[in-house]
Amino acid sequence: MYYVIILIYVNRKSRQGYVLPLISGGLATSIFILKSFFEGVPKEFEEAAIDGCGKFRLFTRIMVPLAKPAWMTVLIFTAISTWNEYLWALIMFSREELMPIQVGLQVFQGQYLTKYEMLMAGTAIAAIPMIMIYIIFQKRVISGIMAGGIKG
Repeated sequence: MYYVIILIYVNRKSRQGYVLPLISGGLATSIFILKSFFEGVPKEFEEAAIDGCGKFRLFTRIMVPLAKPAWMTVLIFTAISTWNEYLWALIMFSREELMPIQVGLQVFQGQYLTKYEMLMAGTAIAAIPMIMIYIIFQKRVISGIMAGGIKG
């Protein structure tokens, strides 16, 4: 735990200390989705493949390709949660050029005046990448959620 705090403190001037806690924060959801998916895979796949290959090859050649919908769901959920993260970036960065766009949007809001037209335009521009990613991978997200949520 202490090495993470030291790493974050040392890297306040870079994005590395910002990205590593975000990755570790998404591990619980990722593990939950992948565990439920792998529990739903029939044991016959493992029994049939174990005759011709070892455990590592079984995992890399059979289980990982089968879990592609679950991997894509984890990827998309992690990307969206990381993109929408605000508080950690606000605490972490002291230099404006390192701050993500979500924190940068607060420039348009002051104590006595808010530039709503600029704030709404910036919010729309900030949402475009995540909307595009979701549209591209929509079928994989739905199949990944359904595959992880239904037991056969």
